[in-house]
Amino acid sequence: MLYKPSRNQLHARIRILSPEYDPVHVESYLRLRHGPGSENSMSERQFAEAVRLATDRIDQVGKDEAERFARSCGLKKEADETPDHKPGNYYVTVRRGDSYLCLAGPFRDDHAMALSFVDQARNLAIDADRTTVWDGFGTARFPYEYTEPGIFNKDLGLDKKGISADPTDEEETIDSDFSFHP
Repeated sequence: MLYKPSRNQLHARIRILSPEYDPVHVESYLRLRHGPGSENSMSERQFAEAVRLATDRIDQVGKDEAERFARSCGLKKEADETPDHKPGNYYVTVRRGDSYLCLAGPFRDDHAMALSFVDQARNLAIDADRTTVWDGFGTARFPYEYTEPGIFNKDLGLDKKGISADPTDEEETIDSDFSFHP
């Protein structure tokens, strides 16, 4: 399988090189100059130079113009970049139309933890069922009463309650055979 990094991973790489810049702004100028996804074929040196050129452009036009340009490209912060602090059980989910599956969780009152597992759960789902590459991955909050474990908890090293599992724990685990058929 050809691995394609997520936008969160792209933004993390940008933040390392230029922490004072909005990664969405940098991404928009990377796309303008090199095309969407071009960073995947760049060496680290090429990527660092491309980010430097993008930040130079942002300095020239200003942050307000960079924001307008990013929005005109259809880019905005991913909704799941900022953790929610509302009470509830958080899950990593995959959505196809009106159907969804919980892939990991529950993470009680811990949206940040759910966010940290999105990329890993996405990769497991795509490995198990290639058609999920077209589905939406993210997080969802459920009431405390909903406590079903995510189908990939075992594969992600989590127990039924979304807590890092003890590798010696022999409690019944979840079968992670996966196929998304809404």
